[in-house]
Amino acid sequence: MGANEILIAEDNEANRLLALKQMERLGYPARAVADGQEAVAAVADQPYALVLMDCNMPQLDGYGATRAIRGAEESTGRHTIIVAMTAGAMEDDRAACLEAGMDDYLCKPVMLADLQRVFNRWLSGTGSAGLVAAEDAPQAPPALGAAAATCDPIDQQTFDRFRSEVGGDEFAARFVQVFLRELDGRLDGLREGADACDGELLRSLAHTLKSTSAMMGALRLADRCRELEAAGREGSSAAAGSLVEEVRREAEAARDALHSRGFRQEDAVAWPDAPTTTRPPSGSPLP
Repeated sequence: MGANEILIAEDNEANRLLALKQMERLGYPARAVADGQEAVAAVADQPYALVLMDCNMPQLDGYGATRAIRGAEESTGRHTIIVAMTAGAMEDDRAACLEAGMDDYLCKPVMLADLQRVFNRWLSGTGSAGLVAAEDAPQAPPALGAAAATCDPIDQQTFDRFRSEVGGDEFAARFVQVFLRELDGRLDGLREGADACDGELLRSLAHTLKSTSAMMGALRLADRCRELEAAGREGSSAAAGSLVEEVRREAEAARDALHSRGFRQEDAVAWPDAPTTTRPPSGSPLP
């Protein structure tokens, strides 16, 4: 596909699946890689129409990957459009993305309408942008902090909006199952980070869990993750221990709520390996 293709750099498996499904629905061919080093290598290997770059990745984060790409472009004259994807919503997060050399910024959870707006801004005739009408595009999920308005660990309105975002139940089930499969490891990592007073590990894990939880409606869990991420960033080890336990309680409540909706962690093991590319079907995108 070459220069018509979208490159997605995202270390979280569930988020990679989601981004590839969104590209399919919008009518863009896409490829996904799992870290910044793979993104740098991919862009060096061939041109891409646009790169969706997660900022928070191990090994080489999105900022470092963007700087490496920009450094290589100094000798080629090429300029790859790079759009940040981050769960950070502060003005300094946006400033850091632009300072690293990124062209634009999307705040997670990224919705179809957000992607369409960015593609319409930066791309011209390379895909099927505009196929999702503005009035039909799902609205953004509730802002974090709104979780107190519901006693359900999974906000049904947000979950239904997520199902609409991905085109129905089959993919929603796969996304949730991957989330459940990864959850225990993330919770164990948070506990280890609290025991070791490792603020960076706490920040990174809470950051990743926050955006995935918010996307599918686990708003209370996402709120606790947001608080833990801030504590990790500030090095507040005293607050981190209790926050980790709050995250664990909300995660178990979200797991139980998902089980009650028919989702099971063991089901995810039966799914094939996550795809790393997607090709839109001929004709219109998925309904």
